Amino acid sequence: MNSKNFSHIPEETSQWFEKLDYLLKSSSQLSKQNEAVIAIECFKKLYDLVEHLLNGEDIVFAEEVGMWLLPGDEKVYITAYLTSLATTTTPELFTEAALPLVWRDSTESFCNKVYVTTKKIASAEQIAHLTAELRHQKIRTISR
Repeated sequence: MNSKNFSHIPEETSQWFEKLDYLLKSSSQLSKQNEAVIAIECFKKLYDLVEHLLNGEDIVFAEEVGMWLLPGDEKVYITAYLTSLATTTTPELFTEAALPLVWRDSTESFCNKVYVTTKKIASAEQIAHLTAELRHQKIRTISR
């Protein structure tokens, strides 16, 4: 990399993000079809992969990597994931899955408004448990 090509995104990297977008969109479709358990399994694997990518593992090649390379709207995918979680999981499991998404959103200027979305989707018990854990870990949130 140098000053002339630092912003170049290799075709393979673009294709990788297009494939990730396709898989997230397919998982969202499962959520819409009331296949929440399968959707959660798919989302979990995809978002685990995303966390590895964002933590610096060499999965794709580019000087700067982030979910901004995703062609689709990640907020739509996160909403589908949270919806599936809210309908099928305990407050503890909901928190375990939602917490990394809320934390990442807090580091990205709340661009996806994950915590706001959880408050619209989850049960009172799920929100209470998530909120307590966010306070415990001192993770910032926004309420609107």
